[in-house]
Amino acid sequence: MTPKPGYAAGNILNMLVHLGADLTGYDFSGLSVWQAYVQGVALRGATFAHTDMRDVVFTKVFDIVLTVAFSPDGNILAAGTGNHDITLWRILDGAFQEMGVCEGHRGWVRAVAFSPDGRLLGSSSDDQRICLWHVSTGRCTKELIGHTRRVSSVMFHPAGHLLVSGSDDYTIRLWDIETGICHHVIHEHTGRVSSVVFSPRGDLIASASQDQTVCLWDIRGDTPQLLHRLRGHTAMVRSVAFQHTSALLASAGEDNTIRLWSLVTGESMATLAGHTNRVRTSPATKQKPAI
Repeated sequence: MTPKPGYAAGNILNMLVHLGADLTGYDFSGLSVWQAYVQGVALRGATFAHTDMRDVVFTKVFDIVLTVAFSPDGNILAAGTGNHDITLWRILDGAFQEMGVCEGHRGWVRAVAFSPDGRLLGSSSDDQRICLWHVSTGRCTKELIGHTRRVSSVMFHPAGHLLVSGSDDYTIRLWDIETGICHHVIHEHTGRVSSVVFSPRGDLIASASQDQTVCLWDIRGDTPQLLHRLRGHTAMVRSVAFQHTSALLASAGEDNTIRLWSLVTGESMATLAGHTNRVRTSPATKQKPAI
């Protein structure tokens, strides 16, 4: 239903703000909200779906949000956006308090990930760089340079000393967090690498690609070894996630399916169909820290 034009809803909203009303959970969907001023107003759970907004002032104006991540303790949320920045919020009693903005990328921020201790945030971007940020200050401590196209995925090792990245340049890179040196460049996929993850124990890496395959790597030796190339998807594989016991791997693809794989045999254990469009993210169960 198209909202009827007018200032009534906006005026009511301004009056509620003036009176100090608690707007938690208010439903403004389907209304014309014109010339409302809600800067600094808590709108937890408020809905503005299908709302006609004109000259509305919120606390912060966002570009497209491409990636989000919670800190390990669940108290901080990071969001990477199309305006090249990362915004950090502290979560206090269900409310979000902005901590600051990490500025430095020169392209869309495609992925963000916290270190296991929550002190560092890793981010990757269309600018081909990976940045490491101090969460407490929002300052960039290192830039990891080496990829030649956008970097779509980053993840910290469970022990916190390594970071893995996947890029549109078809490669996977393993980085030393302390030195910023790239220890390994893995050339195996024949398409863009869309997702890379460590197993909960940190001994394996799984990667998903535009080439319709998932690769499983053993990184316990001096050089990463390809254990399995998992075939079955019929379109680009968007994401992968380990089960916390490391017995299964889930993958999600643009063929509208989620697949479950055995890490021992590399065989497909199940295909979960039902989606009518591409699946971009596969679920991950809670990961246990490395021992």
